[in-house]
Amino acid sequence: MDDFTSNDTACVFTYNAFFSNMTNITLSNDYLFSFDAIHQLQGSGISHDFTNDSALLDVKFEFIIIGYLTPTNMANVTQTCVFRHWCQRSNIIQSKPAQLIQEYDIEDFTQVNVYEFINWHQLNQSCPAFTISTLVKDLISDSTNNDIINLSSDQKYLQLNNMGVSTVSKYNISLNSTNQHLANVTFFYINVTDRCKNNNIIKSQLSNKTYTIADDETTYIYSPWSHSVVNCGTLTYSIQYIGKSSFSNFVTIDSATGQIKYKSNSNSDAGYYEFKVIAKGIGKNYQTSAEEIWTLDVIPIATSQVVNIGPPHFTSFTNFVRIKVNETFSYRIPSSYDPDNDEIAMFVYIGRALGFA
Repeated sequence: MDDFTSNDTACVFTYNAFFSNMTNITLSNDYLFSFDAIHQLQGSGISHDFTNDSALLDVKFEFIIIGYLTPTNMANVTQTCVFRHWCQRSNIIQSKPAQLIQEYDIEDFTQVNVYEFINWHQLNQSCPAFTISTLVKDLISDSTNNDIINLSSDQKYLQLNNMGVSTVSKYNISLNSTNQHLANVTFFYINVTDRCKNNNIIKSQLSNKTYTIADDETTYIYSPWSHSVVNCGTLTYSIQYIGKSSFSNFVTIDSATGQIKYKSNSNSDAGYYEFKVIAKGIGKNYQTSAEEIWTLDVIPIATSQVVNIGPPHFTSFTNFVRIKVNETFSYRIPSSYDPDNDEIAMFVYIGRALGFA
């Protein structure tokens, strides 16, 4: 009874104890509590016996302990006792701590394991099996959002899913394990980000071009356009004619690279053409677009260049050859040319001439 002292060391305390309603311990609940009457002078205090009465769980008992120097010179202290289950002393062990802060972006998000339950156990195996529950707290909106977390089908992993624009926030994830008598809580944080929210398309300057009819097909390659934020989807290109005159679709664009190709053999395509080059960025959660005006000036070929000034000719030709029986003869077809460089088609016919001896 260290709570009782006297400034006169010659004085001796005598002790007694009661329930808070002043009922004597020896008369009430004496099967639970006792006050050591033999050693009252030494103040050995209140003791309790073992019980398996579940009705006593969490019941609180309050005692008044009195120390006497004389029948009128006394002091008292209050002491409480609460019966708990012995499994409340059985620690639940979480063998693998969670990574305290984790970050995931919604653009490249796939279902991910944010925690692995490895060898969770409790020291006292005779206690009831423990269960695990989760609580997800949105720290920005100060609300709960348990929908973004679920346990895997084999109960081994805590998984993050259902990520989208509406779930961008910071979360506190609490894991609560309890065996009905003892609870253990561990927590970690998940930041869900949206890096593509402010993404846009960076354009390069397009150069207007001039093209002459009947020239070879021309490919216009310019510096590629790009996203301002990496990994925010792919760019798809298209070209739109915005002029007022007729257009025979002799200009095309590669949808993947943006390279522009054009070729025409007809003077009817000569003229000034205005186009809109369009790029669209398609990501998981956002679409971006950009456009640029580009012009093509198509020059007709001069009339003198298209007049046919003569048919094609062979450079040399052998009109007659003699072939002997049982001999092999090889004939090389001579080369040919066209005065105005028209394309040449050649046909070879093999037959038998009659009337020769």
